[in-house]
Amino acid sequence: ARDPHGPWHVHVIDHGSRLADLVGVGAVGDVVEVHDTERVLRLLRSADEEVSRRAAGAPGPPAPRRLLVVDGIAAMEERYERLDRGEAMDLLARIARDGRAVGVHVVVTAHRRAEVPAALTGVLAARIVLRCATTDDAAAMGLDDAAASADLAPGRCRVAGHHAQVALALPANGSGRT
Repeated sequence: ARDPHGPWHVHVIDHGSRLADLVGVGAVGDVVEVHDTERVLRLLRSADEEVSRRAAGAPGPPAPRRLLVVDGIAAMEERYERLDRGEAMDLLARIARDGRAVGVHVVVTAHRRAEVPAALTGVLAARIVLRCATTDDAAAMGLDDAAASADLAPGRCRVAGHHAQVALALPANGSGRT
């Protein structure tokens, strides 16, 4: 089925070299390793400029929606919070804050709630919470202790306080293409 909102362009900042096979699959344009400072900053600056252009009402045909995925926000913050006065983290927070209204969206992954920087916590629109590592993590997310149970089925999660199931399709041959 076609997305009623039009096409998407997906850009990924990857911690751990696990997502490189996504390049060229569907709407994924590029996967940048978190340690590639020049490319990460170029991607963030480009996305920030796009948000500004769209917010100013740049003329022309409607632009495709953009999705910026940061896989491993803790690794990104560790690397960039003190580099160039935190420019990368400031750009990411600004894109997350201002981008949604103009079709530029941000997704971040974290193993624990505490890994998400405070500047992002308040501006991310939704959370998908998989099994929590500890009951303290569950409590920090506003969930009961059962959210940390090792007995939870794989993929069980909470979205906006409701139970849900998520599943991801993986390429059968490891090439990024099915």
